[in-house]
Amino acid sequence: MSNPITKTFERMDLPRIREYLQYGASEHALEPEAYEAYNTRLKRAGEGIYARINDFYTENSDEHTEAINDLTEVLTAHGEVYMEIGMKVGARLIYQLLLTENPIPPQKGEQNEPK
Repeated sequence: MSNPITKTFERMDLPRIREYLQYGASEHALEPEAYEAYNTRLKRAGEGIYARINDFYTENSDEHTEAINDLTEVLTAHGEVYMEIGMKVGARLIYQLLLTENPIPPQKGEQNEPK
C-alpha cells in the first residue's frame, strides 16, 4: 500500500500545478460541492453522523456526550494532520518557487532541489 502523503509530495511541483491551473485535468476535476463555502460544506458533512448519534443516545446523557466528544477528537486529529500536511506542501512550494526565481548555489554536499 502506497503512502498518500508521499504520493502528494511526489505530485507537488510548480510545473504540474501551473499546468493544472492553466489547462485543467479531468481526472483531477473538482465536484461542484468542492466550490461551496467551507462552513456550508462542514455543516452538511456533519449533519448525518450527529443525527445518528442523537437517535442512538438520549440527548445530554453521559453516553451521548462521550460519543460526541469521541467524534470531535477524531475529527480534530484528522484536521490537524491535514493542516500540517498542507503547511508542509505550502512551505515546499515556496522553497521551490524561491529556487526557481532566485537560485541559491548548493552548499558542499547539498542538492539544489528539495527532496
